[in-house]
Amino acid sequence: MTIALRALCVLAAVVGACPTFAADAPRRQLNLLCTVTLPWCEALATAFEKKNGIKVAVTQKERAEALPLLSSQKASPRFDVWYAGTAELHLQAAELGLVGEYRSAQLAQLRDWAVRQAQQTQYRSVGLYLRAVGIVVNERRLAAKQLPEPKCWSDLAQPEYDDQVDMGHPTQSSAARATLLALVQILGEEKAFDLVKRIHVNVDRYMRRAANAARAVARGDAAVAAAFVFTVAQEVADGFPVKLIVPCEGLPYDVLAMSIVSNARNAEDARTFYEWALTPESLEIAYRFSYWQMPAHRNADVPVHVLNTDRAKLIDVDVARFASAERRRLFDRWNREVSIVPRK
Repeated sequence: MTIALRALCVLAAVVGACPTFAADAPRRQLNLLCTVTLPWCEALATAFEKKNGIKVAVTQKERAEALPLLSSQKASPRFDVWYAGTAELHLQAAELGLVGEYRSAQLAQLRDWAVRQAQQTQYRSVGLYLRAVGIVVNERRLAAKQLPEPKCWSDLAQPEYDDQVDMGHPTQSSAARATLLALVQILGEEKAFDLVKRIHVNVDRYMRRAANAARAVARGDAAVAAAFVFTVAQEVADGFPVKLIVPCEGLPYDVLAMSIVSNARNAEDARTFYEWALTPESLEIAYRFSYWQMPAHRNADVPVHVLNTDRAKLIDVDVARFASAERRRLFDRWNREVSIVPRK
């Protein structure tokens, strides 16, 4: 402490104790691996620091980059929390020992799918948001082509939809992967592959992301698409002539999840962030950026743009059945058997 500072403390003693300076106190910092958009990541960091006084160092990556990065640092982890990778990636991380067990005190307040994610990973992750997959149609284009609205996933295989369907590619799109697994769950593998082969014949374009398929429908470049509901909600909010259809078989979905990294350097702060990230206050931050996804906490706000899946028919996929090796086998089968079928 400098002479000037000591003098200041002597003077301050008249009215109170010597002030605490940040240089004299241990610095607390959480290292966050964040796999949603950078503005969303930064908003989380700012809100958490304001609430808890813990600085957050954010590293934003694409979801596909998270597992290799955590694997490369397994012996000496740099991150404390991984926020918002897909459930299947967090399951793989749990299988590889990259994330540690933690049971949130808020589990009883979370929706069933969020708790199921925790249970199926042996409490090495927890669900944050549910992303349902539905059918989106352009009402004007359907009318112009005198096409009926599809009511079911199976309707997309009908010949009248030839060249009218856009969707994500299962090897690249989370929505397409969720849909394939859901169809296998409810129909059985052989019937599901028969259906996707017949839908494939009607597909005009496969997109890297199902959101691009939803945009194509909104702008009239396609009549029908399979896409995450939250992307459709934004197209509706922007005034495009699109309509969401909940298929008769139900809505496939995936979950965005969160985990504490194994052997995290700042384990106590990681648990503090984990609990805060599950609160309504934190979950509602996503809405600022038009991510209209269903929140895990039952008391979180569900805005009008969010499809309330508490009141919709969901297709609950057995994550244990579709572990990493089984998922790869099914996606490999799609590449071998479906992608080679001529679409014309």
